[in-house]
Amino acid sequence: MMEKMIKRGKAFSVYSGLPSSIYVLFIVRVITSAASFITPFLSIYLTTKLGFGKGVAGLVLATNTMLGFIAILLGGYLADKYNRKNIILLTGLGRLSCLLLILGIDNIYVKAALLLIMSFVSTISHPAEDTLVVDLTNREQQRTSFSLLYLGLNIGVSVSAMVAGFLFNSFINLMFVGEATITVIALLLVYKYIQVPSGKKQETATLEPSSHTDNNTINFIQALKLNAFIPIFLFVMLVFAFVYNQFSFALPVHLSFLFKDNGAVFYGTLMTINCLCVVLLTPFITKITKKIPTALNMVIAGGLYCFGFGMYYLAKDFTLIIILTIVWTVGEVISSTNFVHYVSTHSPEKYRGRIISFTSACMRLGAFLNPIFVGMFIKNYSTSSVWLMTSTIMGIATLLMLYLYSIERTDKKINYYEAK
Repeated sequence: MMEKMIKRGKAFSVYSGLPSSIYVLFIVRVITSAASFITPFLSIYLTTKLGFGKGVAGLVLATNTMLGFIAILLGGYLADKYNRKNIILLTGLGRLSCLLLILGIDNIYVKAALLLIMSFVSTISHPAEDTLVVDLTNREQQRTSFSLLYLGLNIGVSVSAMVAGFLFNSFINLMFVGEATITVIALLLVYKYIQVPSGKKQETATLEPSSHTDNNTINFIQALKLNAFIPIFLFVMLVFAFVYNQFSFALPVHLSFLFKDNGAVFYGTLMTINCLCVVLLTPFITKITKKIPTALNMVIAGGLYCFGFGMYYLAKDFTLIIILTIVWTVGEVISSTNFVHYVSTHSPEKYRGRIISFTSACMRLGAFLNPIFVGMFIKNYSTSSVWLMTSTIMGIATLLMLYLYSIERTDKKINYYEAK
């Protein structure tokens, strides 16, 4: 039914012909993202509802960030060792348990601990979800599948922000009830309709001679060493995340500097434009870039980031700032719908979950470092010069990605790991 609806809409026809389980995952991604009521308001919830001071709330948020690194790496390890569908179901049950306990417990310290556990458990499932998409699709379907799930994520987040903003002040418990209810629905959909292929064979290849291709004789670190693409790509994605986080840190500061009291209003406008562009443009961008090699798509995304963020240095008119925001948002869509596919096609199946989790961890590290480094940079220089720095490091990362793409084009010995 879902596939028939997609075929009728020309804009979404790019998503036709995917396995039915992918459409189920899309629905699950929409409803779980729409039900993520608490996460965007975590700092406000800790201070206004639980009564923590700002210092304690900051410590809780910092702990949550550090636990996220551990959870994503643990999730990658588990995704390589155990049934990925079962991991999603078990972590979902853990999340549900935390939500129900929060509703029934009054102690604010226990509530805060449960929120951290809930976030930790939820993050563990992320590598399993990504690797499950690889399991369910062939190489030609993967980018389109990741694009569809990325679209579902953004549709859900858009709904979540609106609903949570309405419920937060007067109906806080209803937020937890709603999140728990929708979690149950998502778990039922995954349990009943996601069909994991059994005994899936992988076509293995590597950048090294054939004597190294026996994945049973090499450990995880050796796998990274054998494939020189992955360590470079990990650094590239760290820079991508660092630069993208300028949207939430440096940009609002810059707008306040340029437009004074109107800065907050203009920033809210840019947030809306970014969200609308992601939701409306993702199908079209996916269709246009579908036949372009994944590595080249990442180069294009890097170039759009470099230009879009870098030109903020010269932009003084808000209309031009809107145009530049749309430019790098297109880069965001291209990057988000291609990076997991790049990792999956350059990783042996035995270590795929861990390498995907390493990529996610590097991106989290980039986002984590941004406010620390950029805050010091702005203090010593200016809000405008931060965009020159941003463009420079993004340019370096884009050149590295171009280097990887050039090797793929010229070296005929290079093959890929792909699902049969």
